[in-house]
Amino acid sequence: MTSAPELRIGILGVARISGDAVVLPARALGHRLVAVASRDPARAQFFADLCAVERVAPSYEALLADPEVDVVYLPLPNALHARWTLAAIAAGKHVLCEKPLAATAEEARAVRAAAAAAGVHVHEAAHQLCHPLYTALARELDGLGKVRHAAAQITMRPPPPEDPRWSAGLGGGALMDLGCYGLQVLGWLGRWAGGGPEVVAAAAELRDGVDSRSTVRLVFPSGATGTVHASMVAADPAPHSLRIECEGGVLDVAGFVLPHLGGALTVLRADGRRSVTEFDAVSTYQHQLRRFAELVRAGRPMPTSLADSVATMALLDDARHRFH
Repeated sequence: MTSAPELRIGILGVARISGDAVVLPARALGHRLVAVASRDPARAQFFADLCAVERVAPSYEALLADPEVDVVYLPLPNALHARWTLAAIAAGKHVLCEKPLAATAEEARAVRAAAAAAGVHVHEAAHQLCHPLYTALARELDGLGKVRHAAAQITMRPPPPEDPRWSAGLGGGALMDLGCYGLQVLGWLGRWAGGGPEVVAAAAELRDGVDSRSTVRLVFPSGATGTVHASMVAADPAPHSLRIECEGGVLDVAGFVLPHLGGALTVLRADGRRSVTEFDAVSTYQHQLRRFAELVRAGRPMPTSLADSVATMALLDDARHRFH
């Protein structure tokens, strides 16, 4: 797999996702891991040693000031995404920010405006949409007519009590952590349903102000409907699933978030024909970093834009406002 010219990456914060999301893809694609910074210097040094990052920056600010860093990967807690993305933009860096892009749609709009003014590239890590699964899915959708209904489900076992996902102040909750994937995909489906969806209902089970599980119902301009269900308290998590019912058939996507882990696209056409497409083990994260490098170095567009990120954040805002 070819890649655009080398990126020089700084990692702002130490998080579990960083290994899969940037360290392994950077190694595979030939990009440099120049620096890492953490509020805990010992953790940063451990991470640097483990992942062969060239050096530890003494602070977030120092990493952003490093002239050898041209791209920042940002896996901080959700509530900190906009603050440090804006700081990276101000420092002239391109940013690959973990999802969701911000804590609110207002913050997301501020990021979008700042990136445009500075002439830098910022991408929300909707990594699943960078995978060839979605190219295949789009091809099938083009032949099956309008979407009538789409349903996404993503669940996980409970994170430990100290996990940021249990913190309302850090932007936690099942919808922000898991449901955002479903909302991103349903937003992407808008091209086959007359435009992006709107929230019509949302319900959640709350624990200390954070949704442990939630369900969002949506409607598209065409009249098509959608449902997103997310839970981070599942005793026996089901595989991530996406079902799309169209005029000409039904598409089932097993593992729609991480299709490289045994995901498959099954199409049942109205005439009874059935087909199954499986995908290789190249990760969504590697596809994402390859495409992000092509955006930064050659201006080639990603599958989603900051306008899409703002739209997803508006859906998240609307749904969460209905929880209380």
